[in-house]
Amino acid sequence: MKHSADDASALPSLWMYRTLDRFHRLSYSGKIMFVSFAGTHIPLIALIAYIGVTSASDMDYALKMVGVALVATLVGTTLSLIMLHHLLRPIVLTSKGLRNYIVDRTLPDLPSGFHDAAGTLMGDADFALRRLDETIDYLEHYDPASALPNRAHFLRLLAERIKNADERPLAVCVLSIERLDHITTTFGQEHGDSYLRQCVRQLQLTLEHHDALSRLDTRTFALMLETDDLDAIRATLEALDRSLSEIYHDQIDVRLGCRSGISLCPLDGCDAQGLLDDAMSALDMTAREQSRFAFFSSASRDALVESHALERDLRRALDNDDELTMHYQPIIEGETIIGAEALIRWQHPSHGMVSPEAFIPLAEESDLIELIGRWTLRTACRQIAIWREQGIRDQKIAVNLSARQFNDPTLLTYLDETLREFAIRPGTLELEVTETSAMSDAAHASTIMSKVRDLGVSIAIDDFGTGYSSMSYLRTMPFNKLKIDREFVQDIASNADRQAICRTLIALAHELKLEVLAEGTETLSEVTMLREQGCNLFQGFYFHKPMPAEELATLLKREFVLPCSHAT
Repeated sequence: MKHSADDASALPSLWMYRTLDRFHRLSYSGKIMFVSFAGTHIPLIALIAYIGVTSASDMDYALKMVGVALVATLVGTTLSLIMLHHLLRPIVLTSKGLRNYIVDRTLPDLPSGFHDAAGTLMGDADFALRRLDETIDYLEHYDPASALPNRAHFLRLLAERIKNADERPLAVCVLSIERLDHITTTFGQEHGDSYLRQCVRQLQLTLEHHDALSRLDTRTFALMLETDDLDAIRATLEALDRSLSEIYHDQIDVRLGCRSGISLCPLDGCDAQGLLDDAMSALDMTAREQSRFAFFSSASRDALVESHALERDLRRALDNDDELTMHYQPIIEGETIIGAEALIRWQHPSHGMVSPEAFIPLAEESDLIELIGRWTLRTACRQIAIWREQGIRDQKIAVNLSARQFNDPTLLTYLDETLREFAIRPGTLELEVTETSAMSDAAHASTIMSKVRDLGVSIAIDDFGTGYSSMSYLRTMPFNKLKIDREFVQDIASNADRQAICRTLIALAHELKLEVLAEGTETLSEVTMLREQGCNLFQGFYFHKPMPAEELATLLKREFVLPCSHAT
């Protein structure tokens, strides 16, 4: 915080300094000299004034007195000013030292062996500046939360390692620790810092020599391995992933893991910044390929550039009402459409229809997934209101909720506001949450689900069977519907293992009084088999493909539905 010179008025002891400060052309030493000079001449001035009232008979004697006094005053003043000049050196040197540090960060060499006010001023200023410089230097090279080297220092260490490597191979690995930032956002800074310290400890214990382990940002770390053996690199990264999964906090049940991107020196180059950038590019590819680690390649970088361009276009599309649309895939019970799942579609101006499988993973890596989630939720609720105005009976519309949106602290507020805006009746909106995202933090997920249900919105677990699928999970989570993943539905009529899995899941759902829906049904044999096992809700191409709202509105006016493969 800066203070003006006027703030000195609040300190009465500075009244004289404030008065003299108006003489801007005088330095601080000059002001001291002026006061001293004026003070030492007061007796001489008084003597001259006395002469002015002295009689003529005493004038010679008086003039002699003045002459002696003048000489004594000049000599005394000169000596006093010289002494004052030297006595003021501590203040002048301290002032110059502080100014030089502010301007170009040059440390002064101020003595610390004096014990009066001016001496301790120099010593304390020298001590404070050196401590400040150490702190700044530490912050320039290290991350204070983890005590690990930061990005800039890692690049310096990497450049030195490359320079001294004598063409020995080197692997640069960048690790992204999943859900680490989520812990801080959800449970607070204290728990986040606790998990961070445990992460650092586990990584250091796993790495033999710590391998220049550094922290690049909130959840991203970097390290160097002196090898280009791909199997050895994989083994090390797998060991790091396992070590992170062992971290446990007695108040938070969140399991951590990591994804890794790797670049190799000299294969991918010998420039420190370039190797780090390549490893970061490889890390980005792991999210797109759903893999635990990836090695850099120029092809993957080209794909990354293309995906960044697509991400930029998607951000623009969210501002253009004519690019993003919603299609609805009917949900069937018996022969009747009882609802639909809302599925986003993107009509790109130059690429045409872009598959959700292409742009949803991009959105999940950025803040766009929250914006898309809100757009989808709002559009679906608006469509429910439009159908109600058209006299179409209420249908339950299911909307997918991403893991990031599910963990968004503003979810409940936005959901409540949207329901009120479109007057959505209880039971007409359903949120689908993937099994994996719900179980990343079971206690938090259970709380959110309960509050969502209190708003009159039902919960479905999507892709069931591909994640945790534990009995305790099913019993404790307050959801309404279980969706069997298409992976278990496809070719079920000819696959005994899938028949057994679906039979078990359906029986389990009925025992827990949950609705059960088979998604991805494409053939009559699949539907027949699942119905025989007790499944009563279906969604898939055998009945209908996703369609625009207007087309679905026509179907909703019918009393029953025919499979699309049989429809004329």
